Amino acid sequence: MDRLLNLLRGNKMTLLVALPANSLALAEAAERHGAHALKTHINMTHKASHVRFGTLDEEQDVLNAILQRVKVPVGIVPGASLDVTPALITRLAGMGMDFFDMFAHFVTPQLFEVPGISRMAAVDSSFDWATIDELTTRDVEMIEGATIPSTGYGERLSIVDLARYRMLRARVHVPLIIPSQRSLVPDDIRRLHDTGAEAVMIGVLSTGTTPEELGPQVSAFREAIEKL
Repeated sequence: MDRLLNLLRGNKMTLLVALPANSLALAEAAERHGAHALKTHINMTHKASHVRFGTLDEEQDVLNAILQRVKVPVGIVPGASLDVTPALITRLAGMGMDFFDMFAHFVTPQLFEVPGISRMAAVDSSFDWATIDELTTRDVEMIEGATIPSTGYGERLSIVDLARYRMLRARVHVPLIIPSQRSLVPDDIRRLHDTGAEAVMIGVLSTGTTPEELGPQVSAFREAIEKL
């Protein structure tokens, strides 16, 4: 618990990798090539990749293998509905997950009462600024700024995107993570850092789907961060 939070508070910028599949080979490649932290998924179909992630019972063996083999913090998206229960979050905390991440409109208040695991909430383009202000004065410890509409997934980063990230950074009172809903490239890191965001989280749109594709991309993003 709090390992990612400590990185966000201490690093000039933190690199998270949202794994395109729950795979030990992908996790080890991401860590080996410079990821500061990893994110896994269960109970959902990913919007960008259309990959289906199974239940915890279905995914537990590979998740345990990842947790046992990598040294960086590992978190999880436990689902994409209001059906996620405190019992599930408690089970994930017991496995050693460092944080969980969900769209805020799927988070019931009981989930934030589970001890031993950090809390990230994602906001999308439908959230108004007053709601975002209120979220980050309560129990949210990290915000994922998933503000790009799904119709814009995979396109290049624009100056309007950067303006929205700066506006979001000005309004949230906790670390801000920018996910790669756009097709981010390493050259975008300096501009994302200039928004004030504490982290970038690259996923399938920037990493590809295999260890051979993912590894060099993670290296390139980490090198860009080290040059800041």
